[in-house]
Amino acid sequence: MSRKTNRYRSLFCALALLGVTGSIFAIRSRMAPEFMDRIRVGDTKLTVVSEVGKPAGVFTNDLISLKYGGEVWAYGKKFDARVALRGDWPFKLRLFVPDTGDYLVVFDTSGAVRTIESPHK
Repeated sequence: MSRKTNRYRSLFCALALLGVTGSIFAIRSRMAPEFMDRIRVGDTKLTVVSEVGKPAGVFTNDLISLKYGGEVWAYGKKFDARVALRGDWPFKLRLFVPDTGDYLVVFDTSGAVRTIESPHK
């Protein structure tokens, strides 16, 4: 391979790494407490999405309904770089319940925010 090809490959890898790193920080910053403080009891689902973005998980199963009394949206990291550096599985899987580090937005039956729960209680 030529030197020019190696330079382009190096440049591409550096830009890709920068993009991944920037995405991780952007995802993380949307979960910061100051973003969650924008949500108020009584807000609609549309308002919540416009203020803090789409949730990492939406839970409507019977177990969640019994515990929280309505639909729950979970906001938290989808990828944890610190866990990846330790060699553990870095992706958060939310199959049936929210992750323990998630912010939870609980909606009533009319679709309005009933409660907002912080993971740092």
